[in-house]
Amino acid sequence: MEITDVAQYLLLIAAGREVKHRHLRQLAHYFSGTRSDLEAEGFIELARQIQANLHQQPESRELAAEFLPCLDPPGFRSDAQAQQFIDRFVESLGPLLLWAQPITMGYARRMKGSPFDLTADQTEGIPGWIILYTLEGEGVLDTGVRKLPMRAGNMAAFEPGAVFSYYRSPGANTWGHYWITFQAEAAWRDWMAWPRVGPHIGYLAFADTAREEIEQNLAQLNQCFLSASPMKLELEHNLLEQLILRARNLLPAESQTEIDSRIARAQAFIEDNYNRVFTLDEVAAAASISTSRLAHKFKDQTGLTVLEWRDEKRMMTAAQLLRATTTPISTIADHVGYIDAPYFSRTFKRLVGCTPRQFRSRR
Repeated sequence: MEITDVAQYLLLIAAGREVKHRHLRQLAHYFSGTRSDLEAEGFIELARQIQANLHQQPESRELAAEFLPCLDPPGFRSDAQAQQFIDRFVESLGPLLLWAQPITMGYARRMKGSPFDLTADQTEGIPGWIILYTLEGEGVLDTGVRKLPMRAGNMAAFEPGAVFSYYRSPGANTWGHYWITFQAEAAWRDWMAWPRVGPHIGYLAFADTAREEIEQNLAQLNQCFLSASPMKLELEHNLLEQLILRARNLLPAESQTEIDSRIARAQAFIEDNYNRVFTLDEVAAAASISTSRLAHKFKDQTGLTVLEWRDEKRMMTAAQLLRATTTPISTIADHVGYIDAPYFSRTFKRLVGCTPRQFRSRR
């Protein structure tokens, strides 16, 4: 996407003009550095909120008036002029940009027998990011394919598109945990390159010696969220960034090493093409790595083979559709890449532990 196009679409937003949905999606991908359509929807909602509140931002209105001639052909004269407008517009938003990207958080204590002891389902693919941190007791993180313990000191991060549920472990009397929802800035995504336990899900287990630092940070963030401080929004973003940095800094050295860029490209290829037939050679070519090296390194860095990663993505998507829709199972099978519906059902049962029909009836 050309930078002059980016500036042109932003100028339409600043001027309160209509921007086509596909152009907003292109802007989302440009600014977020991700191809996630779910995260793009979050950006589109942000753009709508900005337009609705521009009357509160005289600096933005004046900037739009200054550059308004650029809406007519030939548009922005140069990349430098376009970049100047982009920088000034983003800067002019100031607190409005923070207000349009709120951080929401809370502390939940699920106790056996309590009316609040419920399963929380994220069944439609989350549009933003979520962090969970267990302070006491034990919970279960259920991806539909695997169940992971959430014990004291365990933290999970969910990227846009993740499908999962969580609940108190049947063997524990209580589960107390912090939850945070937010839109991740570009730098935060790099810092949250945690060990992956499946598509869109990172998972950490802190040693007891590291917990105090993280839990103090969480308590401060929660206190700020509940306060009426005049600098509340700025403090929340600062404290959340600290939390993400602290989590990254407390990882063992071997975990702080970013995932091999070739494996990241392989993961992206699989997640973009999970519902069609592809070969290991295709994945290797997309990742610029030999097929044999891919097989070894992918398993080493993710704990799963290439096809297991694909199947987990398929099952997560199928679980989402089974939970949230009444779409026929045969249609879901075809949607996630299985021409043979009975084979899909057998695979689903092998990975999830029950048939698609049983899974849907339980929900």
